[in-house]
Amino acid sequence: MPLITTQVSTALDNNLKEVLKKEFGQIITTIPGKTEKSLMITFQDSMSIFLSGEEKNSAYLEVKLFGSAERKYKEILIEKLSTCITTYCNIPTDHIYITISELPEWGARGKLL
Repeated sequence: MPLITTQVSTALDNNLKEVLKKEFGQIITTIPGKTEKSLMITFQDSMSIFLSGEEKNSAYLEVKLFGSAERKYKEILIEKLSTCITTYCNIPTDHIYITISELPEWGARGKLL
């Protein structure tokens, strides 16, 4: 039950959101046991993002995972997400921040899992 929260300075039309949704669905499978079927994604676009004291074309992604994953899989995940954002949003990799939170408890379908 992963969640990818996406904040970008660029505008995302519905077609681009659909492309990113599909790409993220494939990328999440980098983490063993995670699938597109259980993935939730949020998009916030056209944001003012300041980096190094200046407003820049930038992105911040937060990935939340139920449970934990080995570092090697998280490294691949970050690389693929960065490449995706660079490719489709034209944001340079040095303007992309990604955090990963591993959570021991998760609620879904009205229950604590």
